[in-house]
Amino acid sequence: MPGSERNEILSIELSLDGFSFAILDPRHFRYLMLESYQYEPGIPAADFPGHLERFISDYPLLLGSFERISVAWFQPQFTLVPADLFLHSGRDSYHHFTGDIPQGYELKTDKLNNLGAYGLYPFPEMIRKRIEFLYPSHRVRHTATVLIENLLSALRLGEDKTDLVLYIHKGHFEFLLFEGDRLVFYNSFAYKAFDDLLYFLFFVLEQFQLDPHKLEALLAGEISLDAKEYDYLAQYFKKTGFVGRSDVYKYGPEFDDIPHHTFFNLLHLNTCG
Repeated sequence: MPGSERNEILSIELSLDGFSFAILDPRHFRYLMLESYQYEPGIPAADFPGHLERFISDYPLLLGSFERISVAWFQPQFTLVPADLFLHSGRDSYHHFTGDIPQGYELKTDKLNNLGAYGLYPFPEMIRKRIEFLYPSHRVRHTATVLIENLLSALRLGEDKTDLVLYIHKGHFEFLLFEGDRLVFYNSFAYKAFDDLLYFLFFVLEQFQLDPHKLEALLAGEISLDAKEYDYLAQYFKKTGFVGRSDVYKYGPEFDDIPHHTFFNLLHLNTCG
């Protein structure tokens, strides 16, 4: 690929709905750039790698060599296995509890040090090959790994305090439930209407016999303070707020108009070991 060797770190977040990029200057711990692209609904999965490559070729800043390249991938299938019970030779059997590996996918493994667990998830081979062509040296993590590890770190350091986190995307949301600084539940749910999100949310709380009016909630992703969806959630919980950006980094002026609770996984990817 064209371009010169440089010291920046490139973060990439991928899903079959679109992708986002951020560039970090590690010498000054400063994010320099963020770009995001969403697909039109119904795009064939086979078209994804071509769209990704064309997008990158249109942005010279994304070309060339980087000091490090980290990729976060969202896939609904994500299996957590306690580290004490995990055997690499049993990876396939662990994952089959949540479903078969789709054709054309390969099984990847993340180690979650803060959680003391391993995460298993399918990753499309066609995307892996295109990423390897564009960026031969890179590492891949599931978005759940990034989310869980960073939230647990913030809770244990006293930077955040919450009982649950909702990371809301268009078409799906991730739900994390905590007891103090211990994760007790993680899952992602597909939804079409906001009523579906509420159904899954309160169904889980009912299984844990939790009263939402006694809980503190943090929100992230595609929801704003002036949205009616925020008002709906705020009336159910004792306290409702937003996940913030990491104070570890500085942010260029391009970030001034980007809400702090958006792109959490992308901007925290570099603090996920």
